[in-house]
This record gives sequence, structure tokens and C-alpha cells, in this order.
Amino acid sequence: MFCVYFANRLGLLLSLLNLNDPAAFLNIDLKNSGLLFTSDHNGDAIPQELECLGVPKHELRRHVAYDIGINTVAHYLSKRFDAPLIVANYSRLVIDCNRRPGSSGSIPAVSDKTEIPCNKDLDPHSQKLREEEIFYPYHNAIDQHLRRWSPKNAREEKSDFDCSP
Repeated sequence: MFCVYFANRLGLLLSLLNLNDPAAFLNIDLKNSGLLFTSDHNGDAIPQELECLGVPKHELRRHVAYDIGINTVAHYLSKRFDAPLIVANYSRLVIDCNRRPGSSGSIPAVSDKTEIPCNKDLDPHSQKLREEEIFYPYHNAIDQHLRRWSPKNAREEKSDFDCSP
């Protein structure tokens, strides 16, 4: 983590995600029932380059990292309504796909009293990598799906899933 930390601070890290990391999102494109389900806090993945964000692994299994149970709910409803589902694969501790980039809470240094060392004093280059490789691909997939809907289907709905204890 030491080398990655300094490479990141110096702007030398050219890519956050590598071939062993999951994609930024999962798109389950079923029939177009007029609904689109999305789940911003679905995933708990952390890029290998960030090595658990400096957080103990047991903390990453808590609600602080993702919405526990929402994956099951989102997939059930997608199948039940035969509707497409787009889910974020990465933990909200890497970048919160339910927050505007650069806003408070977008890349939290502390979440539910858990410190996130790799997010503290994050430089603009590191923030930009997270936005470009995780946040924007997820939201671009949602936008692309919404653009495919034709104007004749004006009653289509989009539903976001969040699950809080």
C-alpha cells in the first residue's frame, strides 16, 4: 500500500481498476417493462490498488460499506417485474454513487464512526480516477438505458434502492 499511496499522491497512478477488479456496474437488461431498477449501494468491491482502503476487513462487512440485503431485494424485484436492473459493484466507501462527485460524503474520510485512511486528504487526481472509472460508468449506463426508452412510453419509471438498518 505504501508504494500505491505515494504513486497516487504524485499523480503517477494512471488507472485505478485493473483486470482482476470487477466492472464498475452490472447491467441486467431484461425486457423493457417500463421500469428501471438501480442500486447505488449494492456492491462491496474495493479496487485492489486501494487494498481495503486501510480499513479492517471486518468493518467492510458492515452496513458502512454497502447496503446489506439490497442485492437480494433488487434482483428479486427486477425478475418479478421483468425489468432491467443496473447495480453499482463498488463500495460506497470508494465513491458513493448516490452523491454528486466532489460533494460532502462523495468519498468519505469517516463513515458511521469508521475512519477510512485512504480517503483522508484525497488528492484531486485520485478523486478523478474514482469518478472516471466507477461513478461515471455506472451513471452513464443508467443514462444510456433511459435514452433508449422511446417518447411513446412516457409512463416509464426509474426506482433507486437503498436499505438502511
